[in-house]
Amino acid sequence: MDTKQELYFDDYGAKEVFITSIDFGIAKSKSIQIRKDGFSYSYEEGKTEGTKTAWYAENMDYSKTDPKTMERYKVKDLGTEIIDGKECKKFSAEFGSSPIVTWSWNNIMVKSITKMGGNDFVIEATKIQETSVDPKMFELPADVTFKEM
Repeated sequence: MDTKQELYFDDYGAKEVFITSIDFGIAKSKSIQIRKDGFSYSYEEGKTEGTKTAWYAENMDYSKTDPKTMERYKVKDLGTEIIDGKECKKFSAEFGSSPIVTWSWNNIMVKSITKMGGNDFVIEATKIQETSVDPKMFELPADVTFKEM
């Protein structure tokens, strides 16, 4: 199985588009998630129905989190690290039984490692480009009806 996820964002994460492509060998799927204006819209390519849920932009700079929350989730500032030429803030936290380490640049998560069931689940940017994003990327498709959840 081969999985590829593309992330496009504008306004440093206020608007985001995730495109996830999965190749199962015998079948392929592509899901799209558009986050903007306080909502997350999700749908599968080629389908006419999707979902709409409330979404709140996350602040990936844990140093701005209140002390009570930092203590609750055992947040630790691990300094900085360079990823793809970008100086990223590095933090660890514990959410239940899933410890996570994240690297963020300008409030955008560029890498995370989450321990789940004894395995590492890694999400990592392979290329970071500072260019303008076509505003059409953030437009909802006219042929998809979104059901509010």
